Amino acid sequence: AGSSSSNGSITSLTLIQFPCLPMTAAPVDAEEVAIIDASPEEPAVVARCREGHLLQACPVITESSLSCDICGDGIRPGMEVWSCRPCDYDLCAACAADPHGRATSRMERRLASYSAQAQMYADETRRAAALAELPEKLRGAAPDAPGGGEGTVQELLKWFKGDFFRWTNKPVCPGCGQPATESRGMAEPQEEELRFGSSRVEAWSCVGCDIVARFPRYNDPARLLETRHGRCGEWANCFTLILSALGFDCRLAVDWTDHVWTEVRLDGKWVHCDSCEGSMDAPLTYEAGWGKKLSYVVAFSPQEVIDVTARYIVDWSLTLTRRTQVSEECMAELVSAADGRARQLPGSADAAPPPPWRSAEEAELGARRRNGGVDSHRAGGLSPEELCGRLSGSAEWRSERGELGRTIPLRTSTSPRSVSLGGTSAGGSAEAAIGTLLGGAALEEADGLARIDLTADCAAVEIAGAAGAPLEDALLSSDGFTVEVWYRADLGRLHRDAFQNPLVSRHGAGSGWELRLTRSGGVVFLVTAVGQHHELEGNALSTAPAAEAVVPALEEGEGGSWAFVAATFRDGTARLFMGPGSEPAAELKLPSGLGLDSFPGPLLLGRNPAWRDRGARCHIAAFRLSWTALEPAGFLPPPEVATFEVAMAIPIAVAS
Repeated sequence: AGSSSSNGSITSLTLIQFPCLPMTAAPVDAEEVAIIDASPEEPAVVARCREGHLLQACPVITESSLSCDICGDGIRPGMEVWSCRPCDYDLCAACAADPHGRATSRMERRLASYSAQAQMYADETRRAAALAELPEKLRGAAPDAPGGGEGTVQELLKWFKGDFFRWTNKPVCPGCGQPATESRGMAEPQEEELRFGSSRVEAWSCVGCDIVARFPRYNDPARLLETRHGRCGEWANCFTLILSALGFDCRLAVDWTDHVWTEVRLDGKWVHCDSCEGSMDAPLTYEAGWGKKLSYVVAFSPQEVIDVTARYIVDWSLTLTRRTQVSEECMAELVSAADGRARQLPGSADAAPPPPWRSAEEAELGARRRNGGVDSHRAGGLSPEELCGRLSGSAEWRSERGELGRTIPLRTSTSPRSVSLGGTSAGGSAEAAIGTLLGGAALEEADGLARIDLTADCAAVEIAGAAGAPLEDALLSSDGFTVEVWYRADLGRLHRDAFQNPLVSRHGAGSGWELRLTRSGGVVFLVTAVGQHHELEGNALSTAPAAEAVVPALEEGEGGSWAFVAATFRDGTARLFMGPGSEPAAELKLPSGLGLDSFPGPLLLGRNPAWRDRGARCHIAAFRLSWTALEPAGFLPPPEVATFEVAMAIPIAVAS
């Protein structure tokens, strides 16, 4: 770090080994970083980042939204900043002068802030408010309830995600009721927002109304019981309060790379529980499925603070290379101090003893670190849920964050306007849309035919536009829409209730559409308008004779026969076809005057986007969604041999 004299010359330099952020500045050339007037008592050392590059004294000359990587203070014109351009990292002058002290102080403040937030889970008023929001059947649930605590938590997850809380990509405009479109940065918090812990307020503008929509990021979980929306921080905070109110030992798990979830103690061990994903006991999801590179994960409750990073990482040695904010010894001391303060007795400097599970948990986490990270005693390797990319948030937002997981390119066409997977290889752009493989969905090839295996319990493919942008909902197309699928399903694995077997779905509680499979071999086409379900069913599963003649791979085999289904919707009329070129197997005219509401969630193959536990567990060889109502003569022909060639050439990691 350098200190400047009154005339601007550098009087001393000290070695700094820190990773480095971007800045809008004019760095001098490396050769010009000189030792000027260095004191002979303090040998000067050329400043370098941890990659060995020179840190350079840089005058900031333009406005920037960037901040110092250690203290978070904004970088403004006229400031002296030490920067490493190759590593894309900045330090303000104060942090450059005392990097260890400033980094330690920042980590200490962050631990204290989350620990104070976790104290709210012990507040009886907040706990009573949480219990009052629960449906009657869940209000009496408890860790020792009949059926076990795990079943109770699963039911709470389903209710919380499906009925109680909603995800916020962008706040709703108070004028027109539509999502705001453009971010205006951060707004000054109002008194009411500060009262509930919102020191950060996002400002968004609605182009149509020219109104600013505010999105206060509340930290008080009792307030979140009222607002019932947010992103992962709000979801985890509110869900942890509810578990605490029911008597569960639970903690808020905070990931320093920007995610938050819950841990709950079941059957003597701490279990990962992510309310916004609806997942449970899938701790390697974030690294194995989302592709995150975790550094620090710390869990907070009213009675403890503990570093649980080792539970969530794949390779501990790689994780250590990212834990550079403070030394490991310093981190352990800071966590220990915060842990003691969480249990500090009122009016005393003494703290209550650690919780009874502490020694066993520390032994478990220590063993994980020594073994490299992954639990070596775990049977079966990664679970399907841990192979999932992120589900919460828009595909575009997840793509920007690099959390989509494994993707394959899809094909788009303008005649008809459509997006497709598999099928014929002619025409269209092969990379204008993407499919994200979720929950153990896998590409496979057998008998010369490529297909997607969706037989795992959580398997699905999410369909999105280029760069993860959401697809326009075909239900609202003025020309109607058509959905077509070549699929194979083992009827014995299907649920007796068709709504549990979604084949293609863009459907939620009160809007959208869906194709469902029945255990008897039929297909149901569902359209929901103004909260009312309208469905028609084709009762006889039909495999086109021509398909077997053209493609031997479509003959009956293990897992059932290959079959084709298509559904069209236009001008309020829904039609269902049970074979290519066939007559409608069923037709339904919806009551006139019904409005159609777009479901805000994604389009999925093999699973319902709103209820994670519903899935058809099938194979799909071809799929197409068209923004027009096609006639049978224009339906997808049988899939060609060796389709998915482009998709299979994309390098993706599939765990065994």
